[in-house]
Amino acid sequence: MGTIEKILNILKMKNEPKSYSVKFYAEMKLDDGRVVATEDDQFMIGSKVFAVSDDGNAEALEAGSYTMENGNKLTIGEILKYLILEKKKKLRMLKKHLQKKKKCQKTQN
Repeated sequence: MGTIEKILNILKMKNEPKSYSVKFYAEMKLDDGRVVATEDDQFMIGSKVFAVSDDGNAEALEAGSYTMENGNKLTIGEILKYLILEKKKKLRMLKKHLQKKKKCQKTQN
């Protein structure tokens, strides 16, 4: 293959839509019959969750609350909201810890 043919092939590839292969390791079914999957070994806080169509295409699941086929709840949040909520939760836990520590010090005195 000559240099000109190689350049033409490269130019053709740039015009083709890119597709990505994603391997899913954990799947669950929603109560509406849709299949959701994650690249992680299991579903956990922070997992990226995708809705998988019958033909195998995957799209990120929109933020919201979903019910699984087994009745469990799955909540998908926007990442920024999630980070803010986690920080607030950690602050509450820290305040509780400090309050307990103060109570223990008062009872010891």
